[in-house]
Amino acid sequence: MNYLKVYCNLIRKAENRTPPEGYTEKHHTFPVSIFGKNNRIVVLTAKEHYIAHALLEKICNKRYGLKDKRTFKMKFAYNMMSNVGEYKNSVLYEYFKKRFFMNNAGENHPMYGKSHSEESRRKMSKAQKGKKKIPRSKEHIEKLRQANIGKKVPEEVRNKIKKSMLGKNVGSKSKETRDKISKSKKGCVSAFKGKYHTEETKNKLKNLKIKYEYTIISPFGVEYKTNNLKKFCKEYSKQYLSYPNMSKLCNNSGYNYKMWKVQRTLVLDFL
Repeated sequence: MNYLKVYCNLIRKAENRTPPEGYTEKHHTFPVSIFGKNNRIVVLTAKEHYIAHALLEKICNKRYGLKDKRTFKMKFAYNMMSNVGEYKNSVLYEYFKKRFFMNNAGENHPMYGKSHSEESRRKMSKAQKGKKKIPRSKEHIEKLRQANIGKKVPEEVRNKIKKSMLGKNVGSKSKETRDKISKSKKGCVSAFKGKYHTEETKNKLKNLKIKYEYTIISPFGVEYKTNNLKKFCKEYSKQYLSYPNMSKLCNNSGYNYKMWKVQRTLVLDFL
């Protein structure tokens, strides 16, 4: 059998149709482990995805031989899909994935309506400390942006969010939270107990003014300098300058607001 021909036909079929309804999986036409990052991605059903990896394993085995690294990678990928408990073929694999998806969606999810305890959060935080996070590339960010263009939050979801926020004072702690904080602090001895600031430190703290100096350039090229951006926006209220939008302009070359430009410089008076 010509496994490569069968694989190509499967991929072409997926590329030339609208994505099927229900549970689907994304598949790299050219495996990333062999060819590196690429944009050749197709949407397959769970059954088709399983068959695709079975074909890739056979293709590499026939073309490169058993001892080749590429064959080993495809064998590993296929093994991960085929040797999980009872799931030994494409039909069982698809059935399992659909069942798993349905059993863990919405209210069926084990954590639906629940939250992690403080102890659990501390453990997870400790486990993640020291791990390097791989930053997203500009290309990756652009792909995410393109994928979300035109997407809207469903009306039902917006109503749920609105309903959940009614009566809540966003930005302030509830009385229950304040009481918990107060209770946790009772009996604690301050680290500064019995100590005093020197006169030099007192003067530094008194005169400490961490502020920003703003260089503002109007659409006509006129340059202004100020230490209070909010006050500047009020003074130029005739031009309807918005302080939040002007703040976004600070050192952000990618944002545009009425052709104004703003550069912000940190100034420490006591240094």
